[in-house]
Amino acid sequence: VGTMGSGASTERPLASGKQVLEAARSASSGTKDLKLTGMRLTALPNELAVQAALLRGVDLSWNNLEAFPEALFLLVSMETLDLSHNRLAQLAASETKIARKAKPSSISAAYTIRLGGSGLIRLTKISLAFNRLKAFPKILAEMPALHTADLSGNPIPEIASSELNDAAALSSLGLGHREVGPELLYALREWEKLETLDLTNSGLGAFDPSL
Repeated sequence: VGTMGSGASTERPLASGKQVLEAARSASSGTKDLKLTGMRLTALPNELAVQAALLRGVDLSWNNLEAFPEALFLLVSMETLDLSHNRLAQLAASETKIARKAKPSSISAAYTIRLGGSGLIRLTKISLAFNRLKAFPKILAEMPALHTADLSGNPIPEIASSELNDAAALSSLGLGHREVGPELLYALREWEKLETLDLTNSGLGAFDPSL
C-alpha cells in the first residue's frame, strides 16, 4: 500500500485531452470500462460526458487530480469510480448536482443531462482512498445508489455522528490507514445496512461491540 497522495507527480500528463477522449470513446463502445491509472492527469476534458456517456466503470487512480472532475457528474451510466491515490482535498458542495430523492432507475440519461443533473445517481461504488480529504465527504449522502465507499488513508481528524448518519445507507465502508477511536465505532453501530468495515492499520485497540 502506498502512502497518502503518493500517486501525485509534478511531471506532465502522459495523455493529452484528445487521447483521453479517444480512450473514453473506445471504452464506451466496447467494455464500458475506462482505465486511466497512473497517467499523471490533472483534469478531464469537459467533452468526456458527451462523447462517452455509456461508461459504467472509471478508474482514475494514481493521478494528480486536485478537484473532482466536473465531467464525471454527467456520466449518467457510471456505476463504479476509482479516484484513489490522487490529491483531492475536498469534494466541493457547489458541484453536487445530484437529484437527492430520485431513484436511479427513474431518470433517463437524456433527461439527466438536459437538466444538468448527475450520473452519480447510479454510482454504487467509489474509492477516495489515499487522497488529502480532511473531512467526511458529505457528497456521499447525495448518491442514492451508493453502497460501497473507501476513505482509507485520508487525514480526516474525526467524523461527526451527524455526518455518519447522512451516509448510513452504505453497506461497506473503508476507514483504514488512519487513527480510529471507539467513539466512531459506536456511531457506526447505528448503521443497519453496514456489513463490511475495513479498519486496516487504524491503530484501534480491542473493541467490544456489546458495550
